[in-house]
Amino acid sequence: MATGLDVIIGHARGTTWNVAVDVNAANRGLLLTGWPIGNGLGDLLYDNSLSGTGFQANAIRGLAKLTGDAPGLLRYTGLEHAIAMAMGTAGAPTTVDTSARQHVFQLASNLDGLFDTIAVFKAPSLAVWEYPSVKYGGFTVTMTADGLTEITFNLVASSCKPISGQTNTTLASVTYRSKVLNVFGTHIKFRANAASGGALSDSDRFYPNRIVFTYNRSIDGDFVFDGSGIQTEPSYTDAPTCTLAIDFPVYGAGNTQANNTFMSNAFSEIPMKMDITITSPVLAGAATAFYSHLIEAPNCVIGTVDMPVNGPGKIPQTVQMAMIQRAAAPTGMTGLTLPFRWTTVSQLATDALLNP
Repeated sequence: MATGLDVIIGHARGTTWNVAVDVNAANRGLLLTGWPIGNGLGDLLYDNSLSGTGFQANAIRGLAKLTGDAPGLLRYTGLEHAIAMAMGTAGAPTTVDTSARQHVFQLASNLDGLFDTIAVFKAPSLAVWEYPSVKYGGFTVTMTADGLTEITFNLVASSCKPISGQTNTTLASVTYRSKVLNVFGTHIKFRANAASGGALSDSDRFYPNRIVFTYNRSIDGDFVFDGSGIQTEPSYTDAPTCTLAIDFPVYGAGNTQANNTFMSNAFSEIPMKMDITITSPVLAGAATAFYSHLIEAPNCVIGTVDMPVNGPGKIPQTVQMAMIQRAAAPTGMTGLTLPFRWTTVSQLATDALLNP
């Protein structure tokens, strides 16, 4: 009997759209909590011609676009490649504290030519489900103060081979960089101030209990008259979007409560800059460098700020922000004018765009 606990997912950087590469190797595991993409069998298309028989004359299977949102848990290592592929720009890491490596992921203007082969082992004695090319269309990171941080990747695949013709017939050699090193709520620090203000410091801390960071490239593939029934490499259908939703449990004037800062800046049309620092208690380096993530945004335009009164209990506050490009980097965020930048410290010693 097949169960989700038996599933193995492997991924590796591809070179030609819809041509699979070998993913069956160490450290190429993609650790997720679900796999939503199907096998490509489309809905039946019925021929409703007036044939005089009283019944439909024929039915032909249509094409189905292979898209889905793949959920997982954010870790301090193991997802560097997927994050870099979704953002588009990485590079060789910098060595810090002997054994740690600092990676800086930036947004590229497009994701042309960036895709992975992903293979999914679902059941013993049955074929591996192979997706020759899969493009990352963005991700959503959901952080809660009392839980594990989740990350969901938006995926678009070229096709699926679930029966035969796979390059990857086994995933027996696939391993994971880590099955632990999770991000927990107590690891997270959120800071924000006016985009035109000084560099962020701990005096700029706010204390939400939930943050949802969404980055969407708005990409899709097309079927064309090439006889293949395979989607073309996805391209833009709209402008990329980056948003932030911040929930505070209590509205008030206390030090750990949400005050009027965001609402006042919204009314005054003052953009803010922010960073989210996520630090593991586990060392990646020899003595001082811990596993970490740092997400920085130089220009956050505040949309709605709501404090609904739902009864006699606490009044919460919810803030919606759009992360957009800025003409010049703000103080403390050298070189950052794009909507956000993601810096991570782990022990991955190679360019994350090359392979997991």
